[in-house]
Amino acid sequence: MGRLSYNHPDQALPYCGIGSVLYHLEEYTFALRAYLKAREIRESYIGGDTVDTATVYNNLGCCMFSMNRIHESHAYFKLSGAIFNMQLGPLHHRTITVIFINSCSSLTY
Repeated sequence: MGRLSYNHPDQALPYCGIGSVLYHLEEYTFALRAYLKAREIRESYIGGDTVDTATVYNNLGCCMFSMNRIHESHAYFKLSGAIFNMQLGPLHHRTITVIFINSCSSLTY
């Protein structure tokens, strides 16, 4: 198996994996850094309106919510929900999940 080129969007995958592990270890600040790097890569190479990038936005929202950065998390949940809705449709399980998370996070502030 060969190496990915320097500008391949899958370069974000290790950062997403590291972010997920750190998030589950409740190391939210470090998870946030990993997800921000993944976002940078995804936005640069595949754009901001794709399902893959929306997944990173959702993960950023989860980190920020866990860090009590409620307004920022709400913005990321809203953005990811809009992209999922546009790309996958309103009845897709990912769209419904993000909309539900967003509505629950809205109740906290």
